[in-house]
Parts: sequence; C-alpha cells; structure tokens
Amino acid sequence: MNAHGGHIYNEGTYRSMSADVDNILTMCYYDHINWWHKNPIEASAWFKEKYPELAKTLKRRTWEKPVINWEARWNEINSPTD
Repeated sequence: MNAHGGHIYNEGTYRSMSADVDNILTMCYYDHINWWHKNPIEASAWFKEKYPELAKTLKRRTWEKPVINWEARWNEINSPTD
C-alpha cells in the first residue's frame, strides 16, 4: 500500500498552505483518491471531528498567511540585476 500526502486545505485555493507540514494528512492511496477527493464535505467533517484543535489552527492560518505567487517570486529571485 502506498502512503499519500493529501492537503487538508487545498493548494489551489490556499497556495500559502501548500508547504505547511501541518496541512498534510498522510493516508493510503485508496482513501486519498477515492474518499478524500471524491467526498470533500464528508472528509472535512471527519477531520474537524478527529482533530478539532488542528482544524482550528489551520483555519486561523488560512487567514494569517499571505497568498504567495510562487512563480512570480521565483522569477524575481532569478532575474538578472543591473
């Protein structure tokens, strides 16, 4: 069985949470693909019930962390200076 890391707050909407290790839930392939992604409302309710304090912490972080445009930041870092 393969272990998968699933984002609790998806990285498409919450880009600043993409690399937050607290935002990753390890699960088997089947649960990740066939439950977590196909039943997000049920999965979210389960997570909030199973890990209430972490759920509150992560929710707070979605508001505290700025959204980072990683592509623009990469280009900024790698652009030649005069």
